[in-house]
Amino acid sequence: MSASTAPSYDVAPDGKRFLVIKGSDEAATTKELKVVLSWF
Repeated sequence: MSASTAPSYDVAPDGKRFLVIKGSDEAATTKELKVVLSWF
């Protein structure tokens, strides 16, 4: 169980977008951000 009780997601006020924070097994030096637009 995670020590944090904060949710790992957030929804935009308009309800049309959301952000998910997901852990990774990759090295901490990875500097990549994936942005998905018009996903539905």
